[in-house]
Amino acid sequence: MSDSLKLAVLYPGHLNLNGDAANFDVLQRRLEWSGVSSEIHLIEKPTRLESFDYVLLGHGSPDAWSQLADIDSDLIPKLVKLVGEGVPVMAVSSGYEILFEALNGSTTKHAERVSEFRDSDGVVGYVNSEALLPEITWIKNSLLTLFHGPVFAKNPELADKFLGDVFTSSKSSSSELSYVNDLAAASRRIAFED
Repeated sequence: MSDSLKLAVLYPGHLNLNGDAANFDVLQRRLEWSGVSSEIHLIEKPTRLESFDYVLLGHGSPDAWSQLADIDSDLIPKLVKLVGEGVPVMAVSSGYEILFEALNGSTTKHAERVSEFRDSDGVVGYVNSEALLPEITWIKNSLLTLFHGPVFAKNPELADKFLGDVFTSSKSSSSELSYVNDLAAASRRIAFED
């Protein structure tokens, strides 16, 4: 591993429909406050992904996915390989659905669209989907979620779990982390107030 962790945000011009790329901004800041150096790489063309420590596949429209199929036809097979090798990949909403289907060789079932805040075992986020999938699925070190936007900002424990040993072995008792953890707890409570 290099001196600085490399975080790849894949095709943010296509797959950042709800601000999903901000999840890695949250990770970078948490790492910084813990004394760990990191750099975010915005990937907009076919790239070897093996050199990255963390990878984000965001949410996009059907048209965006169609364009990406022409730009990078090997994207999903490359991600399947990374997940299998234990590289932490975060996939959000449509990214989750497409990657999950590729990993399992099955088609996701759909029902009536759900648009609401949900609590999934203490993780709070906003779902806007027709996919009949759990809000959160872990496959090895990878996190697949239906929760839109920067879910890590509202759920720092989830962010830290995704970071894994890198985060738990660092000094993570900074005043900045304590402060944003308190803000996140308040945000989770407010999400369900009338």
